[in-house]
Amino acid sequence: MNAKSVEDCLLEARKKKDPIDFAIFAAFQFDSDAEELIDKAEIPNVTVLKLLMNPDLLTTDLRKSDKNAESLMLVGQPDIEMKRVENGKIVVRVHGFDYYNFSTRKVESGSDRNVALWMLDPNYDGKIFKPTKMFFPMKDPNRGWDQLARTLKNEIDPKKIAQFSTLESCPFESSTGLVAVKIIDDRGLESMRVLKVSK
Repeated sequence: MNAKSVEDCLLEARKKKDPIDFAIFAAFQFDSDAEELIDKAEIPNVTVLKLLMNPDLLTTDLRKSDKNAESLMLVGQPDIEMKRVENGKIVVRVHGFDYYNFSTRKVESGSDRNVALWMLDPNYDGKIFKPTKMFFPMKDPNRGWDQLARTLKNEIDPKKIAQFSTLESCPFESSTGLVAVKIIDDRGLESMRVLKVSK
């Protein structure tokens, strides 16, 4: 789903004469600018939700008939901590994100242990997400950075490898004053959050 579609739907929802309780945006994938519009949308007395659809729905043979199958997922914004460090630079720390479990009908917390990948755009322009830093915090001795370190042996600095498998960024600066963080969990669910850098 792109930003234009979101803008059109929000405009239609605001013009509705009959009262509505929810404005639900359902898509297989959301552009970063569309996600931001949905997350910031405010309509009086209306709850705005973002619904991520499982790509299996596109293929008839992969559709699940089980009532407990997760074909639709409600995902919350990532829990991100941002702080100032030495020389006025910024550090962000990922704590995970919440999602609604349709099987249990409860909001469940996806802890930082479930974050498979997170990306950082330190100079977000409010429209296009351009990650300049990518981190793979899930540790597996047989895969990922651990396997790469063993393969390269003495040719790689273990301290630098550790920087790419953490949930906390290295200190950085932001020229735009906006920092965007997108995370993908171990089930493939993704969510993004934009933070404004305080002066």
